[in-house]
Amino acid sequence: VPHLEELFEQTFYSYDINALKPTKEFYNYVLTNIDKNASDCYFMDDNKENVSGAIDCNIASNLITNDYTIIEATE
Repeated sequence: VPHLEELFEQTFYSYDINALKPTKEFYNYVLTNIDKNASDCYFMDDNKENVSGAIDCNIASNLITNDYTIIEATE
């Protein structure tokens, strides 16, 4: 989705972080850098394993299957 950054206060991409999804290190990096608890966050991804990793870290998450799903998830 073009301009995804416009929908959220902050976005994080695995290629910018020295940890890959679905490791806990990735999600903990994000939580630490935004100074938030997992319960205050929302995660979306098009990869089921990445979504499962976020859920394992107690982050509310959705599997995104197409652009329409992203729009629905953010409304």
